[in-house]
Amino acid sequence: MRQKLIIIGGGISGLSAGIYALENGLDVTIIEKNPYLGGFCRGYYKGNNYIDICIHWFTGTKEYDPINKIWNDIGAINKNTKIIELPSLCSYENKFHLYRDMTKSMDEWIQNAPEDELEIKNFFQMAKRFIVFNLMNINKPYEQLEAKDVMSMVKNKYGKLYSFVKSLKISRKEYAKKFKNKELRTFLENAQPGYCSLFCLLYVYTNFVNGDCDLISGGALPLVNNIKSKYESLGGKYILNEEVNKIIIKNNKAIGVKAKNASYFADYIISCCDSIYAMNKLLDKRFKHEKMIKCYEDTKNYNLPSAFQVTLLVEGDLSKFDTSNIISIPSIKIGKHFFKTMTFRNYSYEPSVYVKNNKTLCHLFIDQTNEDYSFWEEIKNKNKYETHKQNLAKKLCKAFINKYPNFKNKLQIIDIFTPLTLNKFNNATCGAYMSFSIKDKKNAFVCDGRIEGLNNFLLSGQFVSSPGGLPFAAATGKYAIIRMCKDLNKEYKEPNGGC
Repeated sequence: MRQKLIIIGGGISGLSAGIYALENGLDVTIIEKNPYLGGFCRGYYKGNNYIDICIHWFTGTKEYDPINKIWNDIGAINKNTKIIELPSLCSYENKFHLYRDMTKSMDEWIQNAPEDELEIKNFFQMAKRFIVFNLMNINKPYEQLEAKDVMSMVKNKYGKLYSFVKSLKISRKEYAKKFKNKELRTFLENAQPGYCSLFCLLYVYTNFVNGDCDLISGGALPLVNNIKSKYESLGGKYILNEEVNKIIIKNNKAIGVKAKNASYFADYIISCCDSIYAMNKLLDKRFKHEKMIKCYEDTKNYNLPSAFQVTLLVEGDLSKFDTSNIISIPSIKIGKHFFKTMTFRNYSYEPSVYVKNNKTLCHLFIDQTNEDYSFWEEIKNKNKYETHKQNLAKKLCKAFINKYPNFKNKLQIIDIFTPLTLNKFNNATCGAYMSFSIKDKKNAFVCDGRIEGLNNFLLSGQFVSSPGGLPFAAATGKYAIIRMCKDLNKEYKEPNGGC
């Protein structure tokens, strides 16, 4: 008789864990609170418009990349997947770009900020020296790595290690202070969503230069559907519209879950929903991952990235805009914080999906964190939530039109989401869409998902490994199954005869 596994949450981590578990002979059931699988990655429709709120760029599009193997293992991409190549990773008001061609970017930066020529050259020299570090050895989780595995993660053995270490120890904001040009400083501070270290920017940009970090045709939805089809083809089961309320524990061992409509029992439980939510709502108070809780409470050094986002239909030609554009705006206050930039995300790169009747789906996006979440809760409790978010959306649209007056009377708001939106649909703590961002000289958060004193249970998902995102969600699903197999005294087997 096959051993039974229950997975709480049918997002990317849950589906990944399910597929690797099925490949290892387990009887798997995913229990999902929503009427669909895919979680945050799935996106949604507003009328006839598909809104992808997940993928800004997709790490792992390059064949033979370690992350690419995970995507192939779980069926996310295959030989028929159409990859859309981006001309640049992001830009600032058409003055500063991160092109695939580093020399082209460097020349442009020097032309527009000649006073920073030396620091610009230093930046691109650091990028060229930067070790392309495979953040995940996909064959095993971090606690099982041996010295040879760590060495294999460094693709360029002649790279300068100090570039890697240096970038971890400084935030983008602190690094930007080296530059005299105000606009270039603004670009470096905001070139990625969230408040991350310089390392995160260099890691993504270097991979982009090497031919990775492009986009998937059709957005996140076909990717989710591909993974779902793979899970179903292996015999995976799922129960939708069934929210888990409690993890059933007997003699310090997880034996099942109590959900809205029934209780379900298994030999092993893996929680792939939000880890903070799982500890606060699903587990007894005595079972906590102390290190994760400390990071969550330490908002001085660790942030949880979220967003305020306005989805628009924009009429007219958007060809002069990149996919991701940083735009300076008059100062806008949200809660206790003031914001002087927003990101304009332009989806005209795939007209068949995102352009209808000369109107292109776009986003206006402002970073939020767990520090902002209490503000949104407060105004909702005062019945001011809907009015405030509508007014804020109008301010962003006005700022965009002031910058680009040709689009006056050509913007149509079709949806608005806030950190509360993400919390509502996915129980995302503080509306976070990724794991902990490092604000200061702290170590990235990573754990094995185990909770002291609790057997046959694991936390999985992007929360267990900073900075989170889709690759980490998928990888931690795999790692959970490797750890589970060890707990069950079962030999783990790679899919497709891998090792």
